[in-house]
Amino acid sequence: MNFKQLKGSLRVKLLDYVELEEVYERLKLNVKPLGEVEEVDVLEACGRYLAEDVAAPFDSPLFDTAHFDGFAVRSSDTRGASLSAPVFLKLTGDGRLGVGETCYVPTGRPLPEGSDALIELEKVEVLEDTVVIRSEVKPWLNVTRRASDFKKQEVVFCSGRRLRPLDVKALHVFGLRKIKVHRKPTILIVPTGTELVEDRREDTHSPLVKQVLLKAGFKALIARPVRDDVNEIAATVIKGLERCDAVFTVGGASVGLYDHVWEAAMSIGGKPLVRGIKVVPGRVTSCVAVDGKPLVLLPGHVQSLIVGLSFIGIPAVGVSMMGVPLEPKPTGKVKLTRSLSFGRFKDFKKVIFVKLAWGNDVLAEPLEGDSSKLSPLVRGDGFTVVEKGVEALDTGSLIDLYRPYELYGG
Repeated sequence: MNFKQLKGSLRVKLLDYVELEEVYERLKLNVKPLGEVEEVDVLEACGRYLAEDVAAPFDSPLFDTAHFDGFAVRSSDTRGASLSAPVFLKLTGDGRLGVGETCYVPTGRPLPEGSDALIELEKVEVLEDTVVIRSEVKPWLNVTRRASDFKKQEVVFCSGRRLRPLDVKALHVFGLRKIKVHRKPTILIVPTGTELVEDRREDTHSPLVKQVLLKAGFKALIARPVRDDVNEIAATVIKGLERCDAVFTVGGASVGLYDHVWEAAMSIGGKPLVRGIKVVPGRVTSCVAVDGKPLVLLPGHVQSLIVGLSFIGIPAVGVSMMGVPLEPKPTGKVKLTRSLSFGRFKDFKKVIFVKLAWGNDVLAEPLEGDSSKLSPLVRGDGFTVVEKGVEALDTGSLIDLYRPYELYGG
């Protein structure tokens, strides 16, 4: 191919970078949600995405209950009690308390009618049928109030929530045995590169993508590697979209001489949604809709791959599954350990991988390495996103920390 032909080839592949917010709007408009719901056992629902709101079926607790083992009292009966002027209360059974009476209540048991506080065992003296109180107690001391945990008909979990172990515990407490969740979408991962086929070079990217997708709560399959050939890529993608809910290609997403995935996507009638994103690394990440299914083009450099997967791939599958882009969200603020300056890509968001250290503050050390380097990902504990237009950050700057569960476990 001569230079003139090369220029012509590049012209059809030119990138048109899009802001992430616009990407998500385009996904919602062009990717058709599966709308498929299945009912699963509550105890098997961890990691699944809810397909219905869940409200508390009853007040929890159902009664005012004892927070400790102790003696239920009427707080007014203890008024003025002190070491020098103790109050003596009559020990009774567990019925209604009258004036000057008390009874023993184990942890978690309802308080008897008439009582409004509880004194711990170790703070009283028991003399046969009398309990000696040497300190005044306030109303509702050591009492877990009725409905203080959950109120009846209160919506506890909204549709779309990914269930955690503690969420499953709550559903179990509510007495639920089955729950409606979205069907897990299946994504076919297509590794591209003639070197993977002819030279049998090891493909280490696709297994990484698969593990991230599984951790995100989806199903994932890896296709056989395909050569850098438009027709071969197109044929594999077509078959993938026939049997799966989405296809992610790996490599060949840029505009180089051997990057043919975009051309293949166009050749099968794909509707262009995004040809490049305003984020670095990962700016060549692209997305096409084919009959309402997402075809995501992931870059070949590992950091770009992870950024494209986090900010485009997983959000696209979220829209496919339930109409909502599952975009990364910051989990908190951390302090930068050194200053940073940004000379290039001023109109782009910048993803910086960081290593955390704990002291008086949570500190974030920026990790060096171009987008082909694996070490910042392996050594890092998360990343931050620097907004476009920011040219520098000072030492000690507060930055957002992102730690997506599928990458960092929480």
